[in-house]
Amino acid sequence: YAGAPGAYNLALGGGAGVYWQTDGGFSISTSYLSTNAGQGCPNANTGCENAGGLATDAAGSNATTQIAYAPDNWGVAAVYTKASGDNGVGVYGGNATPGAVDVAMSGVSNSYGLSVWWMPEESGWIPSISGGWGLTDIPSSNIAGVKSATTQSWYVGLEWSDVFLMGNSFGIAAGQPTFITDIDTGDDSDYVSGGGYAWEFFYKFQVTDNITVTPAVHYLSKPFPNQSSDNTTTGLSGLVKTTFKF
Repeated sequence: YAGAPGAYNLALGGGAGVYWQTDGGFSISTSYLSTNAGQGCPNANTGCENAGGLATDAAGSNATTQIAYAPDNWGVAAVYTKASGDNGVGVYGGNATPGAVDVAMSGVSNSYGLSVWWMPEESGWIPSISGGWGLTDIPSSNIAGVKSATTQSWYVGLEWSDVFLMGNSFGIAAGQPTFITDIDTGDDSDYVSGGGYAWEFFYKFQVTDNITVTPAVHYLSKPFPNQSSDNTTTGLSGLVKTTFKF
């Protein structure tokens, strides 16, 4: 998600896109889709509030434009996405706090993202570095008592290649999942500002040329922010990922 789950929301549906790239590494792409593109008006005589289609008031529209520059071992990209959150298009729940999901789905959203990455020419003590930042603005919300809201997210990742053995790698990432940074409401007494932090540690074993095994540990400092000022709940999880390439 490059630190911007609101802009890179992975929406799927009917639509079209254009991608253009130069030999020097510059690229630009733009696309439009509707998550309910195949759903037409059920009955024109009874109204079309539940209709879908392309570029209609009821369409689950998602339009994204990205400009990027990526030469040999580094890159930078900027992205903008306009999504119909009120028609079900927006940030995935696993990438945001519960409150951030609610406001993202309460109106049309404008999401922005900026990401960078750099990789050393040779493996060693200096890791590859990647980072990203995202902001989503909901200028008009349909939640009672909420006029508008803004959410943000970010991450920084480090990865060392050929750690202990050739082909193995070790990585660390830290950031904040999408959380509310500003909200316009008449009564904000129940709102607690701020968001929790997320950490990830992983080590990738190159078992064979076609198989890798990656154990990982994740830590959340505050899985449910913006709900109570004395919330001290933390989250810890682990997984082992096996990847086969043919």
